[in-house]
Amino acid sequence: MPADFSAKSQLPEIFSERIHILCNIRMEQICGNFCICSDIPIDDLWGICYNFIGVNNHMRTVIQVYEGKMKTTDINGRTCHIVVNDPALPAIYWGEMKDSAETAEKVLALCEDVKCNYIIFEAEDWNDCFSPWELTLSKKMSFPGGGRKTLEWLVNECVPCCENEYGLTGKRIICGYSLAGLFSLWAFYESQYFSGVISCSGSLWFRDWISYAEGHTAPADSFVYLSLGDREEKARDKVMAAVGDCTRRQYELVSSDKNVSRYILEWNQGGHFNEPEMRIAKGIKWCLNKKYPVLSSEAEALG
Repeated sequence: MPADFSAKSQLPEIFSERIHILCNIRMEQICGNFCICSDIPIDDLWGICYNFIGVNNHMRTVIQVYEGKMKTTDINGRTCHIVVNDPALPAIYWGEMKDSAETAEKVLALCEDVKCNYIIFEAEDWNDCFSPWELTLSKKMSFPGGGRKTLEWLVNECVPCCENEYGLTGKRIICGYSLAGLFSLWAFYESQYFSGVISCSGSLWFRDWISYAEGHTAPADSFVYLSLGDREEKARDKVMAAVGDCTRRQYELVSSDKNVSRYILEWNQGGHFNEPEMRIAKGIKWCLNKKYPVLSSEAEALG
């Protein structure tokens, strides 16, 4: 028995008098693909829900996500946390570690004045899923190089699924912190699929990364946000301590890349693990042209 949408009281409170909604509603069993893309009076929207009983469950899902609430779902074996504020806005595809819902909520709270859409995808194995190629540093520290599988899933499954399911039409931005920040830059270059990249405290010390970046150019009319803590290059490990020089070189590359229209290297206070949520939030705000307080150590980077 299909869900009964005959009572208006079941509508989420966010829908008051009118709603702007852009979504693909799959209705193959009724009349093929049906698309709503306009300002629709709430009574008319209700009539659509009521008349097309066969897709009520799908419509309920779209409404719940469209409210700006986080929905956790599985896309072909990978956990994703999805927030849709308006399908026409940019979408942040953001790589995170396993069980990252709490981290995501902290960043979203810091970005409450930013309107965009979020697709936060989790890595079951951090070192594998976000390493672009294989690297062994020691017996205890290795990177199997599963980044290509992650990128293929992202481009061929995750993005198409989200764009079809929620009608996303805005620019795609890829985002990550630490090793996921490296992966974001690599995916940005490798796929030419994203309009912007946010690489916060990226692991740009990764062997052969700079050689790779020197041989690639960014997508046309793109933007790049890089950040690093001012104590990260003081790490005891000599390999990881190279992150400062590698990040500066990366900044030189993007600043000379004619395909990059906006770019910044922002220096934050502290080491690698200082306020990662704040650093991600600052990257998101910069990409979307939102203002935030500037610390004295950041003034030079922001110009």
